Amino acid sequence: MPRVGETIENPAMGARLRFRRIASEAAGSVLEFDFFLAPGGVIAVDHLHPHQEERFEVVSGAVRGHVAGEPQALGAGGISVVAPGVPHAWRNAADGETHLRVQFRPALATAEMFEAVFALARAGRADASGVPRFPERLAFLAAFPDELRPAGMPAVTHRVLTRALAPFGRRLRRSQSMPRRK
Repeated sequence: MPRVGETIENPAMGARLRFRRIASEAAGSVLEFDFFLAPGGVIAVDHLHPHQEERFEVVSGAVRGHVAGEPQALGAGGISVVAPGVPHAWRNAADGETHLRVQFRPALATAEMFEAVFALARAGRADASGVPRFPERLAFLAAFPDELRPAGMPAVTHRVLTRALAPFGRRLRRSQSMPRRK
């Protein structure tokens, strides 16, 4: 379970995230965090959030990407608001580190989702962009079906896949919330 002020890292992505507000202290209404991304870093492959609005402000640096297929570029002070169910992707377009202030409404289990993907990356179970490798990627999607869906995956396929893989998703969530034994 994340804590306010806690920072997690995804070395493959070149990212770190510092929690500012979490679901448990905001009655589940919002998750807010600072997101720092190294030059050339990709925030995520094309994806959508089925039930959440994602909003971010560029505090410093710049991002380039797309929302609903429309190209976008934002510099310091720029704001993006992505409605639930809208495909999007972003990358750092600055020569230095980019700092974003991000909010998800409602929070759902998004903080736990980030903790899981960052932990998999730190454990070497992610690809070069910091995204979980197969088969962990499928278990990851099953663990967080309300928070994330690949943009190219039809909703019915996502629903069938996440239901079929639900036991693996639950195991992934449990394994990420418990300390690993050496």
